[in-house]
Amino acid sequence: MGLFDEEQKERFLKFLNTTFSYSDKQLSCLTGDEPMTYELFKSCLTLCVRLDDVKEFGFVCGQFPIFFEQLNKEIEEIERSI
Repeated sequence: MGLFDEEQKERFLKFLNTTFSYSDKQLSCLTGDEPMTYELFKSCLTLCVRLDDVKEFGFVCGQFPIFFEQLNKEIEEIERSI
């Protein structure tokens, strides 16, 4: 028997995949060590989508509501132009 049960193993592997997928700059902004920029915000969300990490996507949006509102406005503008 391994160190983890299947659920723990899945969560741990997801944690490792997520943690080591972010750049040092992204992690520094996400942890509040450096100010978040809109471009870094979007790059973090793009990574969340690539990793299929809905929980982290929601966390990032909740932590930076001003950038989330800005992104929503951009999406609405794109929808109107289609």
